[in-house]
Amino acid sequence: MNFTSFAAICAALLAAGCASTPTPPVSVASSPVAARPPATASVPAATGPNAPTAAAPGAPSPPAAAASAGPPLRAFADLIKDAKKTDGLFTLYEKDDKVYLELSPEQIGPLYFLQANLGRGLPEDTALSAYRMIRSHVVSFKRQHNTVQLIARNFKHQGASGTPIARAVEAITSDSLLVSVPVLSQPHPERKSFLVEANSIFFADLMNVSAQLDNNFRSGYAFDARNSSFTKLRGTAQGTSLAINAHYATARLPTPSPVPTPGPQPTPVRSTPDARSFFIGLHYSLARLPELPMRTRAADDRIGHFNVQQWQYSNDASPFARQYVIRRWRLERPAGSGAIAEPIKPITFWIDRNVPLEYRDAVRDGVLEWNKAFEKIGFKNALVVKQQEDNDEGDTDDTMRASVRWFVNYSDGALAVGPSTFDPRTGEILDADISIGAGWARLPRRYASDHYFRPPSSKPATAHAHDEHCNHGESMMEEARFALDLLDMRGELPMEGPEAVAISKDVVKSVVTHEVGHTLGFRHNFRSSTIYTLAQTSDPEFTKVNGVTGSIMDYVPFNVALKGEPQGPYYGTSIGPYDYWAVEYAYREFSAAEEKAGLAAIANRSAEPYLAYATDDEVNGDGDGMDPDVNQ
Repeated sequence: MNFTSFAAICAALLAAGCASTPTPPVSVASSPVAARPPATASVPAATGPNAPTAAAPGAPSPPAAAASAGPPLRAFADLIKDAKKTDGLFTLYEKDDKVYLELSPEQIGPLYFLQANLGRGLPEDTALSAYRMIRSHVVSFKRQHNTVQLIARNFKHQGASGTPIARAVEAITSDSLLVSVPVLSQPHPERKSFLVEANSIFFADLMNVSAQLDNNFRSGYAFDARNSSFTKLRGTAQGTSLAINAHYATARLPTPSPVPTPGPQPTPVRSTPDARSFFIGLHYSLARLPELPMRTRAADDRIGHFNVQQWQYSNDASPFARQYVIRRWRLERPAGSGAIAEPIKPITFWIDRNVPLEYRDAVRDGVLEWNKAFEKIGFKNALVVKQQEDNDEGDTDDTMRASVRWFVNYSDGALAVGPSTFDPRTGEILDADISIGAGWARLPRRYASDHYFRPPSSKPATAHAHDEHCNHGESMMEEARFALDLLDMRGELPMEGPEAVAISKDVVKSVVTHEVGHTLGFRHNFRSSTIYTLAQTSDPEFTKVNGVTGSIMDYVPFNVALKGEPQGPYYGTSIGPYDYWAVEYAYREFSAAEEKAGLAAIANRSAEPYLAYATDDEVNGDGDGMDPDVNQ
């Protein structure tokens, strides 16, 4: 169910680029940690003395000689004298309005994982509401003379290392420059490390949020480095995080056309005191990648897994260079363990401290529901849940700290998203941050049409997971209005008191289980609702084991019996037989020699009635045709 198109959330965000920095139109009070670099003419921009304009995607990089021109490099110790130090994967020094990043010779060249999350957003914009994953890259630092480049690495094209075909692959492969910044210090006397300014790297529209703002509001909002600031710095041995209070502004709001014109009209932000200015929270994490890349697993389109497209040119025996590997977590049992064992590293989800107390058990149960399927293939406690406490120094926005968070917005609908980030080399899922909208808890109480008003010009909020549009929120709104109105008119289900609370918790659990399924690597299954009879869905004992549909990755409807017929559970909260099958294909352990035959045996069960599968492609008719038996 992930809802508000992650394509809509990220399609614009996925294009790297920069926007011009406007002159702030209003006077804005500084944030508690007010780091204010000098104004710059373009973004991203270096903000040190005599620093060149930072290179931006789509713009030529400044010549190395120009980048290295300027005053002599300062002594390392002088630059960080009296600075506050933050240790971690990368050492940070905070001094006055600057944060310096220390880079050692060993950190130039190796791969790191860069992830950006939206820690604070806008209530009217479902694509930029709080607690969203924006984008990730595998990156490396490259030094050219006295300039350091942050490079997003390209792994789409592959050829066996050391072979002639690898040279041919290199000739068609380009990385992307995210930002370049000047070296500011002489080498450290012992460590030989040097300093660059973190402001120059991160006080920029690094993930092209301005493109999403332009798409949604069409009001000229752009990143304003002068009035942005660091709010939190955090480091561990595995990663370094920098949180930013990012200011976006426009010098002048556009005037809507007085006559009808084709295309969308400007719709400025309406949730702030002055529509020309707003702050959002950007959370950047730089983390270690796994030392040993995970072994890839080939995709099979008879089962719905999210895939990574790669071009492998080394195997001429394959009919196509294009290949697909599935996205999955690295889940391994200790060597020599018995038929069932706990994994070396479980998939751990943190319940954010902002989840209301009354729904935390439902969230926990929604995550742990998937352990039923993992136990069938030999993993005990494959998924683990931890609760973030109020005084926890960790942040659920940090890379490799999967989480479930709660959020509120202006929508009268129901919204949730279940995105994840992954290693493009292998498809290994590295992090997932699920966002659950408060509308789901209110959904069962919307039982009368006059209690659910939707202005003619608006639509219920939708959401999105990964690469497909997810309309679960919109679909649920329509189904709920019918089902709950019907039950209210029959007098069968009072929507006040414990009954409504119980259904609210069932709804939340089901939504969380669906979203966790997306973060485990599973696509929608819209054929699974065809496999059970009405008698089966009316049997509480049957649905407790098998669910209301054959897969929780369907849009599970309200289960309302005909008048006078036995009534089963109103809402399904269990995974179904298809989900067990999808887990087995993605996560059953095989040796390298046994994997191909083992996976084929699993996939060959696709004709079994309870494993019926069809996904968004068959609903939308994207060129492969539309299947009328598939009902979203």
